[in-house]
Amino acid sequence: MNHQEEEEEEEEEEEEEEEEEEEEEEEDKSIQSIVCKMKITCYEQRTFHDKVIVVKSAETEQNKQKLRTKQRLTETETYRKEEQAKQGFSKPHATFVGRIYPDITF
Repeated sequence: MNHQEEEEEEEEEEEEEEEEEEEEEEEDKSIQSIVCKMKITCYEQRTFHDKVIVVKSAETEQNKQKLRTKQRLTETETYRKEEQAKQGFSKPHATFVGRIYPDITF
């Protein structure tokens, strides 16, 4: 009986170890896919048990594009306001369709 119990315990331990290894592999794959999607520079720092991926740069391509579009929008808004101020409009937020008569206010 004692011998059988020891064998069963060993088998259980082996199964647990295999499950842990599979979980680690799945975690590694998910982390790698996230890193690949983000297109950022990173390096791996390995310890005895755990594998830790340290992200070096937090800026992603999407953030860069968002910043560029925001800058473009603010530039166009300031340009419009400047042009309307040059033409002498009192309400820069109003949009005019057709012919513009500067002496008529809405």
